[in-house]
Amino acid sequence: MGGSPAQTEASPSTADLVTGAVADSSARLRIGLIATGLAVAAAVVAIAISGRCVAAPLVAAGVLAVVAAVSDARTGRIPNSITSAVALWVVAGVILVIGLDHRSAAAVIGSVLAGLVLSGAPFLATMWVVRPSVIGGGDVKLLSGLGCTLGLLAPYAACVLVLVAVIVALVQAVVARGRHVVFGPGLAVGYAVAVAAGLAANEVLGGRYL
Repeated sequence: MGGSPAQTEASPSTADLVTGAVADSSARLRIGLIATGLAVAAAVVAIAISGRCVAAPLVAAGVLAVVAAVSDARTGRIPNSITSAVALWVVAGVILVIGLDHRSAAAVIGSVLAGLVLSGAPFLATMWVVRPSVIGGGDVKLLSGLGCTLGLLAPYAACVLVLVAVIVALVQAVVARGRHVVFGPGLAVGYAVAVAAGLAANEVLGGRYL
């Protein structure tokens, strides 16, 4: 008899935890779907304006990076739905650039892999495995996707991405004075600067669009 009240009190608590987890998961999925819709719309407009299919993944990934930055700043997490959407845009970008921008498959795939490596994502992935408190898995996945996307435009622009992201993170650390710093905003800013650099100095940064 003495254990019954405790059991009765524990049940609603467990149910509340499950309900909260489901609601949180649903909210993140909803954010991902909305962000994906915005990315598709932005990609269509980008192709119409530029006349280049590479503009689609570049702009779409930018939209998704901004959403990821906002989510990371507010909750400290980047939803898998966002990083998965970026990965899908990398695949779509490879297909579009090969098929409609008339670049060779070997060159495009090589550029994408170069963007991945030059972004520093493999190194940070290793760091995440060794010391997950230093950087989040969502940060690594987002950086990987953005680095690959930049590879479609100009592989060496991925170096600009990670450099700017680190600078932004350091500024955040100084302002936060030791409090936890999220990497998402820095990645979004770094990506925007990297795309601008890739467009302005395309050939210098390894691009093929001049």
